[in-house]
Amino acid sequence: MDPTREDSAGGATSLRLAATGVRERSGISANVARPRPHPVRSSSQSPSRSQTPRSPGSRRRWARTVVAVPLYALMGFGAALLVAISILTLFGHRSLVVMSGSMVPVLQPGDLVIDRRITPLQARVGDLVTFRDPTDGSRLITHRVRSVQVNGGSVALVTKGDASNSAQRWLVSSDGTMGRVILRVPKIGYAIFWARSILGVFAVLIIPSILLGVYLLKRIWRPLAAESRS
Repeated sequence: MDPTREDSAGGATSLRLAATGVRERSGISANVARPRPHPVRSSSQSPSRSQTPRSPGSRRRWARTVVAVPLYALMGFGAALLVAISILTLFGHRSLVVMSGSMVPVLQPGDLVIDRRITPLQARVGDLVTFRDPTDGSRLITHRVRSVQVNGGSVALVTKGDASNSAQRWLVSSDGTMGRVILRVPKIGYAIFWARSILGVFAVLIIPSILLGVYLLKRIWRPLAAESRS
């Protein structure tokens, strides 16, 4: 065997092995050194709410909504209240505002009471009745009936407030009328009393109607003005 060939063959084999090792090492180092790409999230794809400014149009719409909702609520409440009182009046009922504390704790100052008209013969002990003060015909009193006595064509009544020390003894014709309390609405009487005044009617109905009309006209005129400019 020729040692020269053997050496050359062995040298060639060593060179090939060395080259393979270099390629393997270089490939490993390349794989290790190559960074993995990370996805970059665009700010336009996921905008933050805090970074998105509100447009002037949205602010104006929000302001109009804030103004319109209380107006609608106030007008609805006032209209419903007046309609309810009118309906009760048509059916023979009457609404009154408690102004004193003579019937505490059953009736509080500021409460609204609804009376149904009855005759004195229909009054019973324990009823809350509304009648004219025997000593002052211009004043109405709502007290509890303590005694009822029929004497021919007249009825003798004794009434007294639950928180009052004095009783009222009065005589009324049997064909007369008085009121029996059938409903109590707490703390709404002052508002009703104020709404019945001229200032209250003006504030509850007229002013909100004017403001609502201006608001609706602006909504109608604005699109027409935009179309004329375009």
